[in-house]
Amino acid sequence: MSVGRRFGSWLKSIVRRERLESDMDAELRFHIEQRADDWMRDADSKGMTREEALRRARLEFGAVDKVKEECREARGASWVESLTQDLRFGVRTMRRSPGFTAVAVLSLGLGIGANTAIFTLINDILLKSLPVRDPQRLVTFGKESGAGIVDGISGSIDLFPYDFFKSLQAQDEAFQDITAYSSFQPSATVRRNDVPNSGVTTAVTHLVAGNFFDVLGAEPLMGRTLEPSDDNGAASRPVAVISYGYWQRGFGGQPDVLGKTMLVNSTGFTVIGVMPPKFYGVELDDNPPDMWLPIGFQEQVMLMPSLLGPQGLYWTHMMGRAKPSVTRAQSQQWVGLKLREYMTDREGADLTPERKQEIAKSYIEMLPGAAGISNTRQDYEQPLEILMGVVVLVLMIACANLANFLLAKAASREQEIATRLALGAGRARVVRQMLTETLLPGVT
Repeated sequence: MSVGRRFGSWLKSIVRRERLESDMDAELRFHIEQRADDWMRDADSKGMTREEALRRARLEFGAVDKVKEECREARGASWVESLTQDLRFGVRTMRRSPGFTAVAVLSLGLGIGANTAIFTLINDILLKSLPVRDPQRLVTFGKESGAGIVDGISGSIDLFPYDFFKSLQAQDEAFQDITAYSSFQPSATVRRNDVPNSGVTTAVTHLVAGNFFDVLGAEPLMGRTLEPSDDNGAASRPVAVISYGYWQRGFGGQPDVLGKTMLVNSTGFTVIGVMPPKFYGVELDDNPPDMWLPIGFQEQVMLMPSLLGPQGLYWTHMMGRAKPSVTRAQSQQWVGLKLREYMTDREGADLTPERKQEIAKSYIEMLPGAAGISNTRQDYEQPLEILMGVVVLVLMIACANLANFLLAKAASREQEIATRLALGAGRARVVRQMLTETLLPGVT
């Protein structure tokens, strides 16, 4: 029989079950009555009554229920009917033991609920990847837990001067590309130019290199993202990419938002793109950016002297997209060497023996960047893992207690199970029935 005909027969046995059962009963009765007629016509059975002929026909035919079961199996519908019967019997059993059902459901509910809540939190903080292209190839330069403007640091470094980023990008050998962004997200005053007498609001900004979105692999919802040509300071036109939330809040979700100008700390920035709702940048803490601005406009946004030139302070983080042919250990060795060379050249004639020793111990730890940067993750990663272990243990205890209850309940049903087996029930069918009753509290 072809697959299509077999599937059609199976579907018919489910949809038209009552009619097929009636036809099967009629056919079985016909065969038994035909055999009874044969017995009555037999020369050796002269004088046999109709009742005796029917009895002999049934004995010869065998168990009718068994024949029906074989017919259902041939149609492929027996497992559906058996499952339905098992579920109905399991529900009736649960209703007859409300105390046991309540204890089982509450035990599993507490265990499953606690695990679900904690795993949801762990997934959001520890496991969820950035909504970008191929996030597994992103790496961060250090833990990126520092934030601010400093100088003269050593040891494990995750803050960098902007000119170190530019020099590293110019001689890049270990990455497809490298990008930089400010280690903090300054607030700025914003006023819309296209709305007369519009009020002044505040927004969270993030200064990023022109290749920021390209390195991440982040696509806009509308318009375009920043490009390297947007990041040439005074030689570029001030442009901004805004978040989905700020588009809704600051522009009312207007579809013609592209091209509109807003004054950010008195400098006009033109909106060129809107990011999708799930994109919050690379820093996944409580206060995501409202807009991403070219880092070349640092003076205008931060309202302070330039930090972009040579001998600039340490204030940016960096992220790269790894080459498939370069291991993380190789890229870490290369970056550490470039860092020490940069720091040595930066000190110049003022390099002291003590500072030289500090520079020799300085390094950059290359870390996975797929999940973005989060101070919350770094603070709570270990406590959350411990808490997950605890709630898993609670679920295991709840399951063990429920297993003990079920074993005790099964022991009290020995006579019922023995009767089922004596009446011809197969061991597999009894096991399936017990398994169904066991799974029902969990489903409930």
